Amino acid sequence: TNKHRNNNHFTRSTKHTTMDSQQKKEAPSTRRRRVGILGFGKLGQYLAEYIVGRGGEHGLELAFVWNRTREAVEAHELVQSGAVGAALIEDTGEGFMGRGADLVVEVAHPTVAQQHTVALLQHADVMVGSPTAFADAPFEEAVRRQCRNGAHACYVPAGALWGGVDIQKMADGDTLGALTITMRKEPSSLKVHGQVRARCDEYLEAGAEHTGPVALYDGPLRALCPLAPNNVNTVAWAALAGATGGVAGARA
Repeated sequence: TNKHRNNNHFTRSTKHTTMDSQQKKEAPSTRRRRVGILGFGKLGQYLAEYIVGRGGEHGLELAFVWNRTREAVEAHELVQSGAVGAALIEDTGEGFMGRGADLVVEVAHPTVAQQHTVALLQHADVMVGSPTAFADAPFEEAVRRQCRNGAHACYVPAGALWGGVDIQKMADGDTLGALTITMRKEPSSLKVHGQVRARCDEYLEAGAEHTGPVALYDGPLRALCPLAPNNVNTVAWAALAGATGGVAGARA
């Protein structure tokens, strides 16, 4: 993943690594980088399958897999076939540290990122796949402080955000005065809580009475993130890209 380091090593990834399907040779590195995965939903499963199947082409190997329910991992074809041994399934957060991972990828939930990122950064680089975790100001500051003082970096993937590089350039050039982000989604695809859930339910119940879009939320991004932790990760990344104000300085 391309990494754009700022002075405190909190990095904002603007591109994903391109996996060349024609590349068949092993990576020339003498040691494979070990990757741990937190979360075993669709994305976690994809990452595990890719690393097991083709990781060697890119100098990668699986260090461990963790999920809040171990049974979901054990039932997966990778484990059933023996491609991932039971020894690679991690049960507790305390066990992450002794796995010798070079990079830990969190694709579970913002609360998981908040619980483990700072401690993991003492041992490995971390990619936080749930950027809404940074809506918690003490957590964001703790991660930045650990990156400043430690040897490892925290990466945040851009996801589906177009124009992220431009936001970064404006922020780095001190020409970004404010950041407001508008996101539109099919209401049935939202996993939201609180006032946003209530507004969404009203819209769905009205059905055909609505002929156009309806604003479910308009306000500070920091307050929105816990109400829609799974749906506004890209928005949260945009706020981090505009680091002049971070999550606290953005609206959605």
